Amino acid sequence: MGETKTTLEMRLITFLIALLLTPIFTPAYGIMGLIVAYILASAMGILYGCYIAKVRFKVDFDAKSIVKLYGISILSALPVVAILLIVSLPTFSVLFVGSLLYSFTFLTLMRSQAF
Repeated sequence: MGETKTTLEMRLITFLIALLLTPIFTPAYGIMGLIVAYILASAMGILYGCYIAKVRFKVDFDAKSIVKLYGISILSALPVVAILLIVSLPTFSVLFVGSLLYSFTFLTLMRSQAF
């Protein structure tokens, strides 16, 4: 059967950490603080899930592939951030251009295996 208890525990950890961090980060940093609090809370829940998978189910993670994927993701975001800081566009255009540029860069880097 499925391990719904583990999923519940992961979600509970995420919720409790978000509940703790949100009142700290949001007043100080606004919406960016809220986003950071949620990302940190989600990361803690995911780390717990990875730990359980490794201990209970003997799952092994390919660290090289994970690092490669995160590296390509960060590199793909750099041109988007640079262009959006230089060019002033309406909100919808920013979303459209940023999504296209990120997708193109990400897919190009993944396909070329340059990283």
